[in-house]
This record gives sequence, C-alpha cells and structure tokens, in this order.
Amino acid sequence: MFKEKKPQDVEEELEDLFVRYNIYPSISVNKVKRWIYESVGKNSMDVFNKYCKKWHKFLPDFKNLEEANYVLGIFSDAWNYFPHKELGNKSPNDLIKKNLSSKSETSKNVPNGPKIICNGVEMEFDKYQEMIKEMTKLQIPFKKWIKKELLPNYKKYLSKLHKNKKLQEQDYDVAEIFFQRVLHVGFIDLIEIRINFIKKEFPNWWPTHVLYSNLKPAGVLSSVGRLFGFIGFLYYIDSKVFGFK
Repeated sequence: MFKEKKPQDVEEELEDLFVRYNIYPSISVNKVKRWIYESVGKNSMDVFNKYCKKWHKFLPDFKNLEEANYVLGIFSDAWNYFPHKELGNKSPNDLIKKNLSSKSETSKNVPNGPKIICNGVEMEFDKYQEMIKEMTKLQIPFKKWIKKELLPNYKKYLSKLHKNKKLQEQDYDVAEIFFQRVLHVGFIDLIEIRINFIKKEFPNWWPTHVLYSNLKPAGVLSSVGRLFGFIGFLYYIDSKVFGFK
C-alpha cells in the first residue's frame, strides 16, 4: 500500500543520502528545494529532466539498478512533495490530494467529469482512462513480439557481434529499456515509433533515468543504431525509415 509522506520525511531522507555519499555541503536540502521551486521548461518531461541533471552530477556512478532506483526514488519524492512556483507554490502531491478531495463535488458540477491535458489536447478523465485501456490492449501483439521474438534474437546476435560480454550486456540493456520506454509512451507497433523519439528523445532521456549507466546520449544513439540495423536486416526494413543510413 502507498505510504503517505510528509515534506519533513523527504528532507530527512535527502540528508541521510547526502551523508551516505559524502556530498554535503556541495548539495543541500535548501538547494534541492530551490531547484524544484524555480524549475521551468518546455513541458513536464523537459522540466523534470533538467532537475535530474542538476543533482545527478553530484553523485558517483552506480554499479547496480537497485541503488540507482533508490536514489532516483528519493529525488522523485522531493520533486513530488516540495513546492513549485509554476504550481502556485504548491507541490504535485498537494494538487493530487486537492483533486481527490474535491473529485465527487467536481463530478457533480461538471457534466462530463474532470478534464486533463494529454499531448496538448484537453479530454475528459474517463475518456483518457478508456484510451489508456484501449492502448494497452492494442500493444499486446507488439509487446509479445518484443519479448518473445525480437529481444531473444537480438541477444544471440550481440553474442556474435561483441566478444566482450560487457558490450553485449550494454547493448542489450539499451534495447530492453528502449522498448520499455516505447511501450510506456504509447507506441503500438514498430513503424509508428517517431524518428525524433529514436534519435533525440530517448538518448537525452537516458542519462537522467538510467543512473547505473555511464552512457552519454551519443553512446545511447550509437547502440540504438545497432539495434535498428539488426531489425532492418532481419525483417527487411530500410533503416532510413527509422532515421539511420
């Protein structure tokens, strides 16, 4: 069950983390709060990525996913529980609680229920839920193909391509996480994946979310290029479709 936290709890977790990694006073709770409060960007993902880049540079390279997720979880809690200027000096958690407490009243006053913004389009919350449900259903064949066919074949290919096992694992990790992200964003088949997502969005997303990896965006893009080179060869698809020569 989800455990509700208080801002003070998050402050204590941050302080413990700073001691654990010996990064205080280079980074402090007040500094993190200021980053969050003053955060601005093109969209919510851009804002969060900029925030992650600020604290990430103070930390060492992580050797395993568990440790990376632990750190990301604490800084994500800070983002969710500390106030943002852009949110009217409220935290995302404050707004969620406010929305939940007024949900029944809102439903009475608004004929079609509360609305949300999805990809710049306003829609009713119920319709949004229906859309997510339908998208998940449509993704089933794509998801099955990724898990049962593509990734196992790619793993075999990498074992022949790289003699170095570390390079095999690195390329496989990129492929696996790439498709996790593809499904999360909502693509329902291979051809639907945007070139901009492949060549810019995903490589730029990687450094602030896959904290155990040392790969820079250029390295991620290079690895993704090998993935799509393999896909193109195996399934007779011109790699230009995905933005590669």
